[in-house]
Amino acid sequence: PPAYVETLFDQHAEAFEAILVGGLGYRVPEALAERLAALAGPDARLSVLDLGCGTGLGVAALGGMAARADGVDLSGGMLEAAAETGLYDALYQDEAVAFLEGDPDAAPDAPFLDADGDPLGPWDLILAADVAPYLGDLGPLIGAAAHRLAPGGRLALSVETLPEAAFDVRGWRVGPHQRFHHSEGHLRARLAAAGLAVEALDPWTIRTNDGRPEPGWLAVARRTSD
Repeated sequence: PPAYVETLFDQHAEAFEAILVGGLGYRVPEALAERLAALAGPDARLSVLDLGCGTGLGVAALGGMAARADGVDLSGGMLEAAAETGLYDALYQDEAVAFLEGDPDAAPDAPFLDADGDPLGPWDLILAADVAPYLGDLGPLIGAAAHRLAPGGRLALSVETLPEAAFDVRGWRVGPHQRFHHSEGHLRARLAAAGLAVEALDPWTIRTNDGRPEPGWLAVARRTSD
């Protein structure tokens, strides 16, 4: 539930980077940035939406590729830390899918607006590092993200996984550490259903738990339709 995630990260905001990077060996932002630089070119200048932005590790890893950066997180404590980096042009406290879906009462062709009524997006890149482990079915996240991408824009995300035999027909389940895990098939199917073409899908050790590697996937997919 969003309230659980918000409380969890508020409690860990001050020590977040020390725990995640130092203690758990988390290197997903750097790995995704390397793949994006190879696909878009190191001289690309992108408008970026960082979902679950935390303290700003994702945009920091992108470096000069992020010409503009908007961040979204449930945790006010994380947003305070992200603001201190000076990396973001705007920060929003919201749940990722709810933010992407916008105002449910707005007309279908209405512009996507922030709380002040200013237009937002579309973005060249939507980054969702370490967001999937807090969701079940990835369809709502990926589908909503696809609608907020500019033509040719990319979605970059990480997921944690288990051996294929561990999954039922849904392709996702709660793992031993109470985080959601997703199969390669589920990820590919949801990307395809959203009209996103896979450009990179690589196995990767997302982080460690009790000294043991947590396997997963790094994915970059591109919006190919108008």
